[in-house]
Amino acid sequence: MRRLLCSLCLALLLPACAPTNQASDVLPGEQSATGRVRTIVNAAGTPVHATLKGASCVAGTVVAVPLTSVLSVVGDEQLQRETYKGVGRICGGSYALGATNP
Repeated sequence: MRRLLCSLCLALLLPACAPTNQASDVLPGEQSATGRVRTIVNAAGTPVHATLKGASCVAGTVVAVPLTSVLSVVGDEQLQRETYKGVGRICGGSYALGATNP
């Protein structure tokens, strides 16, 4: 009975020792099919993404500059800082599609 219990515990604990990254059918230095598709979509979508992001950056700046000027006259520094942060979020980061922002 004791042997059966030890065998059962060993059988239950053995998968915990298995490596978590399973074998892949992609060899080192090669790219998977989904990776190739992602690269193609990123390459084709980057000009559109950069154009739209640039246009939104210009539009946001056109609105933010007069707004921050008014806010500096009124004296609302908190809203002025939030406006600057908003422009930074819109205009900052990568203009390449699929790039991660740090």
